[in-house]
Amino acid sequence: KRFDALRDVKIGSPVTFPLKGLDLGSFLTDWCPEGHEHPLAQGAKQQVATAKSEEDSKGAAPSLLYDLIGVANHMGTLSKGHYTAHVNEGGRWFFCDDTWIEAVSDQELYRMALTGHPYILFYVRRKYSPLRIVGE
Repeated sequence: KRFDALRDVKIGSPVTFPLKGLDLGSFLTDWCPEGHEHPLAQGAKQQVATAKSEEDSKGAAPSLLYDLIGVANHMGTLSKGHYTAHVNEGGRWFFCDDTWIEAVSDQELYRMALTGHPYILFYVRRKYSPLRIVGE
């Protein structure tokens, strides 16, 4: 989380994050094209079943898109505070605070992000996402 343990304070600067289309493909340290077995998946021998050049496996990283499905928020200090959540259910965002739940817009979610309250972001890979992405 965003705490400075040395000074015993919470870091409250704004956080920016995408609601849809977070692409983590460029952060892969190693990847293998579809249809090829990854060398580490073959155990200690680490032999590649199909011969391929190093160029084949070092091409452009694949696009791995993730969509936000939830945000845990923390308001307060390092030693005390209150937690709330934003959750996406069926493509609609809801704000949850103890026994109170209300529908919120994307803009309201962004506004909350600018307060510095987001604590944990929950993303799901688009391939497995239950969300309906408009335009795809």
